[in-house]
Amino acid sequence: MYADDATLRDPDQSLIVGKNDLREYYSQHFTFSRMLGTPQMQLTSTRTQVKGEFIYDIGEYSWSAIRSGRYVHKWAWIKDDYYLISDRFTIEQMQPLFELNNDENADAGNEDMDTGI
Repeated sequence: MYADDATLRDPDQSLIVGKNDLREYYSQHFTFSRMLGTPQMQLTSTRTQVKGEFIYDIGEYSWSAIRSGRYVHKWAWIKDDYYLISDRFTIEQMQPLFELNNDENADAGNEDMDTGI
């Protein structure tokens, strides 16, 4: 699906370049997904545009209740098929994975704890 030199810009603006790095990036995300019980990912294309030799697929995604946002996929004809050459997505809504304990007494009694320092 990805071209050999494809790029992905994730929401924190990290740039992942090339099939091998993309494979590692997604491997980490799928491992995380399995830890959460394999929540469903859904892509919904809202617009497709052809500009010259490129096809742009623009849409929205939802990863269960974890996060949702928008994406832009840029496809190009390479040799014998279309390949994804650029992948961009944003996070527009993100749910907390766990609740923080805001109890003021949560750390009470830890003053005497030996930290080994």
